[in-house]
Amino acid sequence: MGKSRSPDYDYTDGVCFHLFELEEGLTIRSVVPTPQGGTGLEAAFTRDQGGFSAEAPGARKPWGLCLRGIHTLREPGPGAQVRDSAAGLLVSAPAGTDTLRIIL
Repeated sequence: MGKSRSPDYDYTDGVCFHLFELEEGLTIRSVVPTPQGGTGLEAAFTRDQGGFSAEAPGARKPWGLCLRGIHTLREPGPGAQVRDSAAGLLVSAPAGTDTLRIIL
């Protein structure tokens, strides 16, 4: 934080959402605030049909998912990059990507 005690960076730039054991058919939503307290990014995640749908409408900056406890998948979605970590797969969406369909 700077001298004004406000954040010095854009929370939406490179944000990583962690998904824990999302049940089939359920959707969860998350909001990332702006430094001023408004809405910077809204995202929704659904587990269905053997995978995940991730939607971040209007995402202009890179964002990602950590699929906690999942270490293999068949398809990360167009343009996405995947790497494994101790916590689970890290799926990175490039700037301008607002939808990913991840097939497990």
